[in-house]
Amino acid sequence: MDNQTNFSQEYFWNLLSKKLAGEATAGELEAIETVLLQNPDLQHQADMLSQMWKQNSNKDLSASEATYMRHLMKHKEDFFTELPNIDQEPLHFAEPDISKLSSVGKFLLNRTTMAFAAIVIVLVSSWLIFFNGNKKEDKKAVATAASSIVTKNGNRTKITLPDGTQVWLNAGSKLDYNNLLYNKNSREVTLSGEAYFDVVKNADKPFFVHTHNFKIKVLGTAFDVKSYPEDKESETSLIRGSLEVTVPGRQAKFILSPNDKLVVNNRGNNVFSEDIETEKIEKPVVKEAETIISFGKVNYLPEKNIILETAWVENRLEFRSEKFIDVAKKMERWFDVTISFKDKRMENIILTGTLPTGTIAQALEALKFAESLNYTIEGNNIIIKP
Repeated sequence: MDNQTNFSQEYFWNLLSKKLAGEATAGELEAIETVLLQNPDLQHQADMLSQMWKQNSNKDLSASEATYMRHLMKHKEDFFTELPNIDQEPLHFAEPDISKLSSVGKFLLNRTTMAFAAIVIVLVSSWLIFFNGNKKEDKKAVATAASSIVTKNGNRTKITLPDGTQVWLNAGSKLDYNNLLYNKNSREVTLSGEAYFDVVKNADKPFFVHTHNFKIKVLGTAFDVKSYPEDKESETSLIRGSLEVTVPGRQAKFILSPNDKLVVNNRGNNVFSEDIETEKIEKPVVKEAETIISFGKVNYLPEKNIILETAWVENRLEFRSEKFIDVAKKMERWFDVTISFKDKRMENIILTGTLPTGTIAQALEALKFAESLNYTIEGNNIIIKP
């Protein structure tokens, strides 16, 4: 067989694969055009390969890979030429006019290359490089598209997600979502802390909230989620609409109606803490003792016309029949301080009331007046004393 003929075939398909992958230099692109001008019979094959490449690069990669490979196998006669037997006539392939090539093109044309038998390997390898490269790029794009909204202790904020859903984020909280995947097939966020959601209704794209120990699914509703990993309990309170809660270790899904509240005992589970780069949530069933769950109603305070569980959204620090230690945790997040007790017995004092939200000193003075306690302030450290 004519070695120069073999070389030119491999040379052309190799350059075309680089062009499709977006890696061809200006000299290589010039060389491709020269070969096509002098070999019109290759134009149809090149066009078909380019069109399939373009169509499949716009689809889901897993589906694209299979589809693209089927196309290559189906049309291999169009794209690949078998090596002839030794007693067959050699292939004839017009060579590019070297005088019309740039210095870069001449260098590419004259470099040492593989035999023509490697054409299939070159194209399939280029296909794998193309898709694997795109996978890496897509993973990188997904990673860089991740958004985290963090509120430190002492701060609260309100944000609007890309679909118009509004989220109020309480102190010491973090909300994660992915700009690239959010609102594509579903709407998913991961929460650590407390947030109030007013979700835009979309029956075709469910809204998911993933916490460290349960998962919430809604279509369009308003609800509060409190899930601080360090707290003894996590809870979700439904204000409007309906929602579905999935808890690890429980086969059933819990459906809440307006004014329902579900409380989950925190047991260190991280089953539903999701990486939101993924679009589908698939987790194995956890075989362990059932998580303790209780149901109740939200606490409506008619004298103030507010719901206790969402009072913080209105900048109100309310509590009803709570232990001092639990109220202290709310105060720590609200005012960005650390509170300790000189006498451990004081941790179990039951408190009901409303604290001023201006400064920690004002809040402590209100407690001192109501409960006859003392305190000292040392920077951001508060010590509660009898």
